[in-house]
Amino acid sequence: RELHRTLETRRIEGLYFAGQINGTTGYEEAAAQGIIAGINAAAKALGKESFVLDRSDAFIGVLIDDLVTKGASEPYRMFTSRAEYRLSLRADNADLRLTRKGYEVGSVSEERYALLLQKQKKIEDGMDRVNRLDLSPEEWSRRLSIPVNSCGKRRSAFEMLSRRDVRFLDIRSMFPNELSPIDQATAEHIKIEAMYYSSTERQRREIQKFKQSEFLKIPQDLDYTKFLSIPTEDKEKLAKYRPNTLGAATRIEGLKATTLIILNSYCERIVDNHVIDPDLECVES
Repeated sequence: RELHRTLETRRIEGLYFAGQINGTTGYEEAAAQGIIAGINAAAKALGKESFVLDRSDAFIGVLIDDLVTKGASEPYRMFTSRAEYRLSLRADNADLRLTRKGYEVGSVSEERYALLLQKQKKIEDGMDRVNRLDLSPEEWSRRLSIPVNSCGKRRSAFEMLSRRDVRFLDIRSMFPNELSPIDQATAEHIKIEAMYYSSTERQRREIQKFKQSEFLKIPQDLDYTKFLSIPTEDKEKLAKYRPNTLGAATRIEGLKATTLIILNSYCERIVDNHVIDPDLECVES
């Protein structure tokens, strides 16, 4: 809780911490913090923008957000169960999620970034191909020798790949001319995306809402005592944790819904340039 999301200490500008001193245990946790602290220390020295990963970007973002928002009353380990969006934070798509961010901050080479662009192009081409191939449920059932619910709606090859009993190899054998250009690695990625599609689409909508709340910044010098409608207990929690976004405030344990509504109203007025100082009347009018 003494840290910014960049892992810079609140008390001493330009000092960055990583590892056990932040309340974590484990080599991976220390390494993850070291990457973020190192990138931001270099960015600070070079006068560049800070680098922050949020909870929807990576497990590193979950770890740091937990440390900054909740603190660590006992040695912290990064369990996947801590992440709300873990279906989207998979090992097989880590490069797709993070390589561009690393390149933009100067931590990824031109060569590696070029490989990412090639992979993305292959995936986009492959996804386009399997989405353009469609048949009636009856035809899929006949050709794959599996039961397919007949609903009168044609289904794409991508939709069929969402089934565990349908392999990419099965679809490729049906459409060799259309799907032969897709290599094995790309085929495996498409199969995984198809199987998780309904869940990841739901998470994508949740992430959009999350991003909106993360966009609403809370001034770090905000005087919570001026909010008469916020309970004293909540004021103490907010003053203690000092969340820098509305999203971070929602993750403070025990914070009342009415408190979040008041903060949301205040933050939106800041965005609209309607609030300059945390004046009580304009906050709760």
